[in-house]
Amino acid sequence: MEQTVNTGKIWKLKPSHLEEASFLSKSLQVSNTLAQLLVQRGIETVEDARYFLGNRLKDLSDPFLFEGMDRAVARIFQALNKNEKVMVHGDYDVDGITGTALLCDILKKIGINAQPYIPDRVSEGYGMSREAIQKAVVEKIPLMITVDCGGTAFAEIEEADRQGIDVIVVDHHELKNELPPSIAVIHPRRMTQKNHFHPLAAVGVAFKLAHGLVKRGLEQKADWANKIDLKDFLDRVALGTVADLVPLKGENRIFVKQGLERLLKTECLGLSMLLKEIGLEGRSITTSDVGFKIAPRLNAAGRVGTAYDAVHLLLVKEKEKASTLAQTLDLSNRKRQELEQATYEEAADLLQAQTNGGEDWVLVLHKEEWPLGVIGIVASRILRLMHRPVFIISTEEGVSKGSARSIRGYHLCEALKSCEGLLEGYGGHAYAAGIKILRKKIPEFRERINQHAHQVLSSDDLIPSLEIDLEIPLESVSLSFAQEVEKLGPFGQENSSPLFLTKELQLEREPYKVGKNHLKLHLKNKNNERVEGIAFGQADLISQFSLSCPFQAVYEVAINSYQRNMKPQLIFKDFKF
Repeated sequence: MEQTVNTGKIWKLKPSHLEEASFLSKSLQVSNTLAQLLVQRGIETVEDARYFLGNRLKDLSDPFLFEGMDRAVARIFQALNKNEKVMVHGDYDVDGITGTALLCDILKKIGINAQPYIPDRVSEGYGMSREAIQKAVVEKIPLMITVDCGGTAFAEIEEADRQGIDVIVVDHHELKNELPPSIAVIHPRRMTQKNHFHPLAAVGVAFKLAHGLVKRGLEQKADWANKIDLKDFLDRVALGTVADLVPLKGENRIFVKQGLERLLKTECLGLSMLLKEIGLEGRSITTSDVGFKIAPRLNAAGRVGTAYDAVHLLLVKEKEKASTLAQTLDLSNRKRQELEQATYEEAADLLQAQTNGGEDWVLVLHKEEWPLGVIGIVASRILRLMHRPVFIISTEEGVSKGSARSIRGYHLCEALKSCEGLLEGYGGHAYAAGIKILRKKIPEFRERINQHAHQVLSSDDLIPSLEIDLEIPLESVSLSFAQEVEKLGPFGQENSSPLFLTKELQLEREPYKVGKNHLKLHLKNKNNERVEGIAFGQADLISQFSLSCPFQAVYEVAINSYQRNMKPQLIFKDFKF
C-alpha cells in the first residue's frame, strides 16, 4: 500500500508474514505482534531470534577471529616486557575519542605507559598525522596504535617504519585492495571466518583488541589480567557505536544494550560528571540520549576547541578536574550550536540560490571559511531537509575540505571512487564521508558526482518514505505493548523503532504547542481510554486538527516514565487528514 500524504512522504505498509510469525510466536512463546516485527527485520529462525533478543555478553565472538590479532597482542606484550612507551593515535569524533581513551585506559591498567594523540581538525585534518610521527620520534615512542584511522595511511606508516616506529592499525573505514605495511590491521572486514563479520565502530574494534589482551593475559596467568573487568568499558563502547551511526545489528546491539545499562553505574568518573552536568545522572540512558545529548558534547571538543578535553574527561581520576572538564564540554557545545546554526542558514540560502529545477540529485554546497568543525552536522541537516546526498565544502587558505551525508541506496565511498581523479583524498562509509579537493575542481566534481547519481538512483529514491511495520487499532496500545516493542531495542541505524499506522484516531481535547515547536496530542480509543502522543517539530500542523474529524497517523510507541509513572506514549511521524 502506498499513499502520498500532505508532507510529501510516501507511506509503505510492509507485507505481513503470518506463517513465519506464527512459527516464531509458538517457538519463543512471545506475542504474534513481536514475532511479526522480528520477521520484518529478517529474523526468521528461533536461533537468530534468541540471539537478537538476548543481547548477551557470552554471545560476543572470540577476538582472535580477527586477522592480525595475534601479532598485535604479541607486539603490545613486547612493549610491556621492554617497558616501552605507546602512543594511541585517535580521531577527533566520538568514535575515535572513546576508542582512544579505552585503549589508553586498558594499557595503563596492564602497566604500559600509554599516551593519547588526537590530530587537530583544522591544522592536521582527518587521518594519521605526520606530526604524531615526529612527536613519537622526539619522545622515543617505538609503538603507535591508530584508532579510527590508519587503514589507508600508506605513506604515513611507511614514514613511521623508516623512523623505527611500529604501527598497529585499529580501524573500520573502507580499506584499499592492499594493506599498509603495519604490524597488524585489526578491521571488521578482516576475519578468519567470514561469517563472523560485524559492522563494528572503531571503538568496538578497540574493545576487541582489549579483549584479546586480557584473554592472552589470563592464559599466561598475568596478575593484572584478573584485575580488569572489561564490562566496565562497555559504556564507552556504546557511546562511540551509537555516535558513529554504525548498524545496530549483531555484536553492536550487544555492545549498546550492555553499555547503556552500564552507564547507570559507570566507573568512568568523567562520564559520571558529564551525565550530572546535563541532567541524566541516575536515569536510564537511551540511544536518543546518546545521539542528542551526550555525543554532541563529546564531539564539540574537537569542533570548537580541542578534542583532548573529551579524551581527558574519559581518563581523568580527580573529581574536581572531571567536573571542570564536563562544564567545559557543555560550554563548547553551546558555541558549536551557534556556529552550526549560522552555517546552516548560509548553506540553506546558498541551496535556494543555486537549485536548478531539481536536476542536482547530489547537493554540493561550497563557501569560503565555513567552520570545518560543523560542516558534517550541517550536511546532516540539509540531508533531512532535502532527502538527497549532500556535500558541504569549506575552503580555508586555499585548501578545500568537505563532509558528506547520504540517503539509503547511495554508498558514498562507491560514489567517490567514480570521482577519484578529481580528489586529493577521501574516506568514510556508506552514509558519511570526507573529501579533500582543489577549489578549482569543485564545479567539475559537482557535475561528475551528479552524473554518477543519475546512473545509480531513481527519482523515487529522492522521495522520503515511511516503512510501516503494522496497521493496528489504538486499543492495541498499552504499557505491556510498549514494553514488548522495547525488546527490539536498542534502536538506531538499521534497527529503527517500529512504525505503526492507525487510520481512525480521535482527539479527546484540542492539541497544543509544547517546547520550541512540538505538538502535544491527547487521544481516546473506542474504549474511552486516554493515550497521549507528541509530534516533535510539527507544531505548525496544529490548525489541521479538529475535535470532530478523525485522522490517520504513523507513529512509534515508547514508554513515558515521567516522575516514575510509566505509561505508553505515541511519537508521531506523519499525519493524513
